[in-house]
Amino acid sequence: MKLLTMSSIVAMSFLFLQSHSFSAEKDVTISKDHHTTSIDCGGGSVSIKGDDNKITLTGQCSKVSVSGEDNLIQVTSAKEVEITGHDNNINVDTVAKITAKGKDNNIMWKNGVGGKTPEVSSKGDDNRILQAK
Repeated sequence: MKLLTMSSIVAMSFLFLQSHSFSAEKDVTISKDHHTTSIDCGGGSVSIKGDDNKITLTGQCSKVSVSGEDNLIQVTSAKEVEITGHDNNINVDTVAKITAKGKDNNIMWKNGVGGKTPEVSSKGDDNRILQAK
């Protein structure tokens, strides 16, 4: 077994921190702006309050709430997605419920949970909620 040099350890630590990837075993709130990160929901909820973020959510999310603006969000699976912010682009692979209360949001979903069509509600202005083909 080779010993790691201090520079190797520092380099690996830097690469780990640069990926900004972590698990959300508990509920997570992202309030930063201009942030790129990947989160494994691990059954927890994620709230995105910041603006101009690029967020990837993997695993099963119980709820994804978006109140920020101009975010690009990719979600693997969520029981519920709620958008109260504006000008967000959200892609969801599998979802049970989508609620859009903000305006000018684009929400694309691929599958409903259990093969069912998700429950969809849009109370905001100019929201587009479509099934991806």
